[in-house]
Parts: sequence; C-alpha cells; structure tokens
Amino acid sequence: MIKPNPDLRSHESPSAPSSILPSPNVFWSRNVFLSALACTLLGITVSTWTSATANEPGFELHHRSNVNLWFEADIPRVYENMTDLQSNHYRTSVHPISSLILAPITVSLTMTTGATPVQVARGVVGILSAISAGLLLLTMHRFGLSLFAATTFCFIYLSSAAYIHWSGVIELVGPNSFTMTVGLAFLAYGPTQRSFWWVIASATTLCMTTTHWLVGLSSAWFRLPRRQAIMVSLSALFLISGLSLIQKSIFHEAELFFLPKSIIAEKIWITPASAQKYQRANWSLHDSIRSLLVTSIIAPPPYVYSVPTIQDGREKIKQTTVNNQKILLSQISWSAIIASILWVCLFCGGLLTLLTKIALRPFGYALSVMLVAQTILHSVYGDITFLYSLNIAPLLTAIAAFSWFAVPKLSMVFAWVLIPLALTNNSQHFLGAMRLAKEHALQMASIF
Repeated sequence: MIKPNPDLRSHESPSAPSSILPSPNVFWSRNVFLSALACTLLGITVSTWTSATANEPGFELHHRSNVNLWFEADIPRVYENMTDLQSNHYRTSVHPISSLILAPITVSLTMTTGATPVQVARGVVGILSAISAGLLLLTMHRFGLSLFAATTFCFIYLSSAAYIHWSGVIELVGPNSFTMTVGLAFLAYGPTQRSFWWVIASATTLCMTTTHWLVGLSSAWFRLPRRQAIMVSLSALFLISGLSLIQKSIFHEAELFFLPKSIIAEKIWITPASAQKYQRANWSLHDSIRSLLVTSIIAPPPYVYSVPTIQDGREKIKQTTVNNQKILLSQISWSAIIASILWVCLFCGGLLTLLTKIALRPFGYALSVMLVAQTILHSVYGDITFLYSLNIAPLLTAIAAFSWFAVPKLSMVFAWVLIPLALTNNSQHFLGAMRLAKEHALQMASIF
C-alpha cells in the first residue's frame, strides 16, 4: 500500500488533506513537464486522426443535414456559432460565454492563418481536448501519484471511448473536458497566495457549461477556508455574468444563462418527458448510468436507429441517429467485456480508496460530490448519455487513479492490460460508428 507523501504545502486550509502532495520541486520537475507535453502531443495526434476521419470528401459532420446524426450532437450549430457571429447563439442559455470565447478565436485564426473555418474549428476543439490530457496528468501527479502511475492513467484517458469519439468532433464537449480538468487541477493544487487564481479557475469551470461549475464550487468548498470559498465562487459568478451581458450585446440571439427562464427551458430535455414527447423507445435509467460510467471508457458496438419527430401531434420526419446506448451483453466482444471489468475494478477501487483513507477524504468528498451530481444530471438529461461522455471522462479517470494508493502494482497491471484493449476496441467502434454515419449521409444525399 502506498503511503502519501508527508510533505504537504497546503496548511492554510483547514480542510486540506494531510500528507498527500509531492514537494513543489518534484511536481515541477523537467520529467513531469515533458511527460505532460508528451501526453498533450499524443492527444493532438488522436484528435487529428479522428477529425480527419469525421471530415472526408463528400462527408462532413458539421453539415446542416447531419444534425443529431452523431449521437444526437448538435455539431452544425456549434460549428456555426464558432465561425459566424450572426448565427443563432441561443444555447448560451446553458453555455454561458462559450461564443464569446470560441468565436473570436476561430474567426481571428481563420483570418490570420488562411486556413478554412472548419479546419480552425477542428483545431481549436482538438487542442483544448489534448491540453486536458496533459493537465490531467499534472493533476493526478499533484494528487500524489507517481509520475509513471499518472502517465499510465492519462493513457487510459487518451484511449477512452469518450476521447476517441469526441476529441476531433466540432462540439463543446472538447472544451468542456478542458474546463473540468482546470477545476480538478485546482482541487489537487490547493490554496494559493492570491484568491485571484481560484476565481479564474472557478470562472473557467462555469464559462462553457453551467453544470461544470459544480466542479469549481466543490473544489473551492473542500480546499479553501469557507469564507474564501464563498467569495471566490461569488466573484466567479459575477465575472461570468458580466461577460455574458457583453456577449449578448455582440452575438445574435445570445441568451443570459443566469435568468430563470434559461433554467426552466431545459426541462424539455429531461429524458422521461422527452422520451414520451418524441416517442423514444425503451429509455431506462440503467442504460443511461451504464453509458455514463462504463461506456464513456469502453465503447459498445454502434448502431443506427430512426425515431419520429412529433410536431403539432403529427409525425413530421424520422430522425436518424448513430447510437450505442442500448446494447445487449451478447453483442459485446469478450475483449470489451474484459476491458470493462478491468475498468470497473479500477474505478471502484479508486472510489473506495478515496472514501476510506482519512488523508484523502477532502479529495474524496469533493470528487464524490462531483460524481454524484454529474451522474444524476446526465442519467436523466438527454436521450443519449454518450453525448456527454467527454464531459465526465476526466473526472472518472481521476477517481480511478486513486486505486494506485491501495494496490499500486495490481492497479498498474490492470491499467496496462486495459489500455491496448480499450484502444483497439474504441478505435474499431469509432470507425464503425463513422461508417454508419457516412452511409446514412450518402443515402440522404442520393435522395435529395
């Protein structure tokens, strides 16, 4: 069993874990930096490959005709919001200042580099996704894992179904993975001399998706003195609210995330009601939770299904979507089953370690609150939980990494058996899902 490092530098907080963190010299060593950089570059490689696969001559996922095709992702709208200030930015009701951040970056890079808007949009999403990998390695090392163990779990993240399926796709889940990892990094780092950096971190978790702010809130609550945590959180809220007002004055149809109507409007996406309204077949809570906690790491085989869209009580069209949520155990390969078992063992071992080791409990409390909240939300929000997998994959990986404290050698054996199985399985099913999407797109193009 690994004993946490006794050199702790976060004594300012009464809630800080004792005997956890490596010394600053170890944390910022050249080897650590190079390892984080290598994981980031590896992440860019993966996202570049998946992005190229998703955008081939005659097929582009961001085309308007392919809305909801890729696991019900609204890729065409996200692409338009990133590249066109005059497009409809109404989803800023739940993505507070995503347009204010991403659109100027994409438009300015398009103008200065000579690249096409789609190339820049893919690059921005891919780079942010890749940075989340490097930052996750630093975070896990700061939690107290050895550099080798932190790198190993970072490889699990990079080989996960979530990263392979979403890091190269023009969607907000890529930037969301970055903002979540920032919150986790500050949870690991602890108090700083100035609250300014905690305000920026909390604001970062809120800027792309409102639900991710819980990561910032939990990190501050369990790692800072109570009064400072409240002040940091309120300052972050006021900062993002002010920027949201600026965004509304610039972007067409932009909404304010802090208005009650923005929250109330989301009730249409609560799955039981949505399933009844849109006639989704056989939705179950079990499938959503399994998809969130297991399928995010190990993808099951994809399939295509069509559902009617109901308008004014009449069936208007049939919407075709690539999905992987309702799969029978008999349809899953033995290698994927083994990989899933290994992953569940690592994840449950990490969670159990967090909750039972006294020195780790402040981390455990914060990560448990994040996990419970994200599980409750995404198990009932939206019809295909896999759409949100990259939102939560950094959190799942970080929790699993704590299994190293209890059984370091066994956790490394499980991890290094899991990585090639996950990489092979997830790449295969990503290509299969993309093939199904292309076949449908070409079929629709031939009709029209």
